[in-house]
Amino acid sequence: MNSPTGRSSSTASPPEKGPTLGTYNLDENPVVGAPGLIVWASRAAHAVNDLDTRVVSTDDVTAAMAAAEAAQAAAEAAAAQAAVVGNTNDTIMTAVGANSASSFAKQLAAMYVRVVSPVAYGAAADDTADDTSAVQSAISAAATFGLSVDLRGLTYKTTDQLNLPAGAVLMNGTIHCTGTAKKIVSITASNVRVTNVTIIGRHSVATAASNEYGIFVGGASAGAPISNITVDHCTIALVGMYGIYHQYVNNFSVERNHIRDLGYAGYAGLSVSNGEIVGNYIHDILAGFSANGYGITLTRTSSDSLTTDPRSTDVIISRNRIVNIPWEGIDTHGGRNITVANNDVFGCLVGIAMVGAVSAGGINIAPLNVNVIGNTVDSKVSNGTIGHAISIAGAPGADNSASAESATGQVIGNTIIGCGLESSSVSGAVRLRDTSGFLVSGNLIIEPSPHGIIIANTNFGVTVIGNTIVDHWSSSVSIASAVYIQSTYNDGIISANLHRNAGKKAAATYKNERGLNVGTATNNAFQAVGNLFSSATIPYNGTATVVSNRPGVQTFYQGTVSAPGLAFGSDGATGFYPIGTSDFGLAMAGVRKLRFLATSMTVEDGYNIAFGGTSGTKLGLGATHKLGLWGATPVVQPAAIANSTDSSDAATKLNSLLAALRSVGIIAP
Repeated sequence: MNSPTGRSSSTASPPEKGPTLGTYNLDENPVVGAPGLIVWASRAAHAVNDLDTRVVSTDDVTAAMAAAEAAQAAAEAAAAQAAVVGNTNDTIMTAVGANSASSFAKQLAAMYVRVVSPVAYGAAADDTADDTSAVQSAISAAATFGLSVDLRGLTYKTTDQLNLPAGAVLMNGTIHCTGTAKKIVSITASNVRVTNVTIIGRHSVATAASNEYGIFVGGASAGAPISNITVDHCTIALVGMYGIYHQYVNNFSVERNHIRDLGYAGYAGLSVSNGEIVGNYIHDILAGFSANGYGITLTRTSSDSLTTDPRSTDVIISRNRIVNIPWEGIDTHGGRNITVANNDVFGCLVGIAMVGAVSAGGINIAPLNVNVIGNTVDSKVSNGTIGHAISIAGAPGADNSASAESATGQVIGNTIIGCGLESSSVSGAVRLRDTSGFLVSGNLIIEPSPHGIIIANTNFGVTVIGNTIVDHWSSSVSIASAVYIQSTYNDGIISANLHRNAGKKAAATYKNERGLNVGTATNNAFQAVGNLFSSATIPYNGTATVVSNRPGVQTFYQGTVSAPGLAFGSDGATGFYPIGTSDFGLAMAGVRKLRFLATSMTVEDGYNIAFGGTSGTKLGLGATHKLGLWGATPVVQPAAIANSTDSSDAATKLNSLLAALRSVGIIAP
């Protein structure tokens, strides 16, 4: 079929049966091709104009038709100039854009155009000419019509940021920004998607440079966030600071992106909520600022209050691959309801860090309800030069007796390989500090150094259950332990954990040294039940308290005179508690009554010993049992002394009796 210009066209045609609006039948003189679409849209524009403004005069109708004819002429000129029948969308948008008088024609033409290309707005798309203005013009035009911007697989050089308005969609091509300190793509409105776009910064290798963002997404404030933001299937590289940056954003998705060679963070979310960060590959990030660098971090602006800059909350981080991060692979500072599940974290100084943060006024906050589940954390080194695989830390208090705010959550079913700084006595695979009710369960920890699981300080109600630790080792720390109670003020349960000696670290100076190691710290109270640490050199060690671990037996307790570790009474102040390194006491109502030492027992003042009045109580059950009173050296029962028969031997027998009394200490020597 031929168009009115006489050119054959294979482009889209108007509907076979057009509607009737007002007095205008849109089927009259049907047309095809790009110019034809404009004619059809222009007719519809007149009809809509007639209905909306109730135009009844001939002059008004004539003016409207003149506008339609101008649109037709513009469309034909654009089509002839482009000489590309297949580029229908660009041709239409160029033609409609040229006829600003026909606003209704623009709107209705947009009904038949799905995408806008920057090429239609003068972009060279050769990665040489500056296409900033053309790309921004395409974005603005697309926003007017509610269309997507299709980069058509081409590369556009820009020198300044591109601003995506509400409802924008940017897709299918490359933006190469050569400007300094730029937000290459900036989003400050809701309902925006960036998909299948490659964003390249100005650097040729990974470089740290302030205020450079691949994609910047920012709401006005925590009280006025933007929402429904999606970034998917994009590549972001060679940007000086952030790959993707979100602040004050709600309901977002960051999915299946490749983010690499950046100066500071692959993804950073500040005061964000209700999001998913799923299936991304993030690698080779520099520690470009304050020696820090992150694969993924969820945090907040620490200099402001929790009201103006709240915690990041309700975010799922799942099935990501994080590789070669010189600081922390996945991190939250004071986040709440953060789930980190089924990620691969390889070659990061610290694999996963769920830690506290400082707010304005020095208010410390802890991560709350953080769930670290089913991840694989592999140091990718065998020399013990990498830090913790998983670090959990709440907000510390003035001292170890209480936290400012305790971290809560769980670490379950993770596989950890070769993590821990072997030269540090406080390093290892999993470390807990300032927590409450935390669960560490079902983790497989292979070749940690020097410790498998560290319970540092101020962990209350911690449960360590069903974990397997294989071949813990160190070349520097002689107390390398499967489970290490490092410091003070900890309590909880350690149960059903297993240590295995697989013989893989035979060359290490210290290998599989200790199973359960209590250390010398005080104010700890644990129940250890059913653990199997027999393959360690010292299965159970603790100088602060007696340690013995058999299946089903509670094994060690600590506490104070007012809060015994093994309490009997409902008041919590009656029971046994440690006093020194080799003795313990019996307290009643918070007052010590007995003290048991290595070689003696002390009955405290005012605490009397009563004997039964029926059958009585024996001291020494045989003549060879030794007794000594008032510090006398214990002796066997003195020999019998016969009764005196006359006055001549009375003095001799009396002296023998006195000697016997002195020997047991009844009278002074």
